[in-house]
Amino acid sequence: EGIVSGLGRNPITRGAVNTFTNYIQTDAAVNPGNSGGPLVDSRGELIGMNVAIATGKSSDGVREGQSAGISFAIPLGVIESVVDQIITTGHVRRGFLGIVGNGASSGGKAIYNDEGKFVGTGVLVGKVTPGQAADKAGIKPDDLISEIDGYKISQWHQLRSVVTAARPDSQIMVKLWRDGKQLEIPVKLSEFPQESLYEESIRPELALRLGLNLREIDGELVVSGVDSRFGASRAGFRSGQVIEEINGETVNDWLSLYGALGRADFLYGKPVKVVVREPDGQRQTLILQKAM
Repeated sequence: EGIVSGLGRNPITRGAVNTFTNYIQTDAAVNPGNSGGPLVDSRGELIGMNVAIATGKSSDGVREGQSAGISFAIPLGVIESVVDQIITTGHVRRGFLGIVGNGASSGGKAIYNDEGKFVGTGVLVGKVTPGQAADKAGIKPDDLISEIDGYKISQWHQLRSVVTAARPDSQIMVKLWRDGKQLEIPVKLSEFPQESLYEESIRPELALRLGLNLREIDGELVVSGVDSRFGASRAGFRSGQVIEEINGETVNDWLSLYGALGRADFLYGKPVKVVVREPDGQRQTLILQKAM
């Protein structure tokens, strides 16, 4: 039993793929093992699915498994949309706008009208991907997006959550500010490219948590650097090796790497077998596992 203490939360969870951000935050008692269980209101009606908790630390700084009194759940509306698509088509398709931020802020950009009056906050468009939905609709760099389909947008994770919850080819209404004037633009969404999901999650995992840096050179994926403090070094990866296969799938560029690791459930903790070619031409199989 507890109360809803926040909506649209963006927690950082261990071992998670950080692509969903629209969590319900509660102070209800949720403990390890409750993930996947229902979150119900006082009338017994389902409102979400529990997926994560905030855990405390003991006096010696060791992370404990018990709840720190904060838990997170995926809203029912998102679950219903996903389940319906899986039943109907066997997979989930997500909307894609085709914009990125300016790299300086996650959002909360102040908006002023052409009279200099503060009118709210939004997210600043840094780049528009050519040929994608935003480009076709006329959204431009330096536009400030403040609302999508009635949802107030002040942070990038809110924008991403609203857009990816919509289906490809559906139309959304985007309210934005440009040169002090508010515009309302209809946008027909593109489909979220699966390789973008893999890139967003896997590339930082390899570089920041496993210490493995790769480069595409002459049609091959070459290990360009290995940090000795991290797991890739302990697994036997060395600079100059060429990655040829992952779990039997041929790999020769970033895109094929993302696909192979994604299909192998690498991000969910499953180890993968990586065939590498040494500079002397010899091949060996290494085991790569996601950092936990």
